[in-house]
Amino acid sequence: MSKEHCPSCGTPSVEGVNQCQNCGYERETDISPFSTDTVLEGRYRIDAEVGRGGMGVVYRGIDLTLSRPVAIKAMLSSRTDAGVLARFMHEARALASVEHPALVPVYAVGQEQGVYYMVMRFIEGRPLSQVIEEDGPLTDQMVVDIMVTISEALTTLHKNDLVHRDVKPANMIVGPDGFITLMDLGIVKSSTDTAELASSTTGTPKYMPPEVISDKAVDGRADLYALGVVGYQCLTGRVPFDGPTPMSILYQQAHTPAPPLRSLNHQTDKALADIIHKLLEKDADDRFSSGDELRKALLVPQAAPTASQGSAGYVVLAAIVLAAVIFVYQTNNVSKEGQADKAISEKTVDSGGANTNATDPQRIKTIDAGQPDVKLLEPVTLKIRIVSSPGGARVSQKGKKVGVTPLTIERPKGSEAERFTLTKKGFKRRTLNVKFQENRTYRIKLKANFSLIE
Repeated sequence: MSKEHCPSCGTPSVEGVNQCQNCGYERETDISPFSTDTVLEGRYRIDAEVGRGGMGVVYRGIDLTLSRPVAIKAMLSSRTDAGVLARFMHEARALASVEHPALVPVYAVGQEQGVYYMVMRFIEGRPLSQVIEEDGPLTDQMVVDIMVTISEALTTLHKNDLVHRDVKPANMIVGPDGFITLMDLGIVKSSTDTAELASSTTGTPKYMPPEVISDKAVDGRADLYALGVVGYQCLTGRVPFDGPTPMSILYQQAHTPAPPLRSLNHQTDKALADIIHKLLEKDADDRFSSGDELRKALLVPQAAPTASQGSAGYVVLAAIVLAAVIFVYQTNNVSKEGQADKAISEKTVDSGGANTNATDPQRIKTIDAGQPDVKLLEPVTLKIRIVSSPGGARVSQKGKKVGVTPLTIERPKGSEAERFTLTKKGFKRRTLNVKFQENRTYRIKLKANFSLIE
């Protein structure tokens, strides 16, 4: 049986205690605003409660007009006052006009039986917090992909003078296709209302920037700080600041430097670690100025590695193989009379082992190392990526692990075909037969194995 977590901030719940020790959320103490089978606006039917947040309840429902699933978020009246409810309605309407693939579309907002609600697209998938907990730290490339997508979504919000204010893994849903969506937009606030933003501490302490609890104005850079915490957590499996109480965490956010990321994950690319630490600067002026600036930094090649750490062994192996080929060719092709300056035979070995005249310029490469010209097989690079779920899949060959996706494999062109097995908890095993004829990227979609779901 999996351990229960606070639906508001994701902190593990203490058995027998209804109040979250981190954010103060009280679970199972509020009556559900709507009962099942309630139909809103004569169109949106509520089918079941699927989750609760700090200020509302989320239901799965159906749009009876278009026959599509929807999510319905209803505000808990015990959590809000008239001002908060009015702001909820105002911001819900504003969000309905904001469009981005990584932002949940808002279909409708309204009030029923004195309860405010919004109707949104229903997103299938797992929260990123669950992905990190179940799969462990993610690879550099996965983190770059996540941060690029979320930075683009935040840019859309910020250009519309909106600040999300609760960016965290629990509010990001990873779909079956691996695409990530930013959720829980109900506390989004206008960045133009600086007085209210400076005085409000809505959000989750582990992801709050220092300016939220100071008298400084809060803008989109607060969301970028939170995204830096998310990136840090994805790579290390832990947040940079934690403590027994919300105030102790907030004190660290304001005064304590984040522990060096690479001290917790030595395999993280230095450029990526530097980007995340820049996001975690205490002074907002020292961070990236916008989500667009962050996105550009993440897409610089050294900050967006394409090969996983598991491929390093294959790079070394490929170098050894190439060195051995050089030696064999030099030994077999230098004439017995010692005439090293004579032309050597342009023969190479095909995948079957037979000698053939290598006249195809794409099959051979000349290496000049102060020795007679040597004709070598050109290396072929193959990349294996999983597009159905983040977290990586185990890649094995003949029962031995060779790495975790995304994985890069390099072999001489024309090498014998090889078979790899891809496995991932909760998904069906996949076998991949690889031929080394040309550079290629295999984008694999794993199918869910529902028989493994408890």
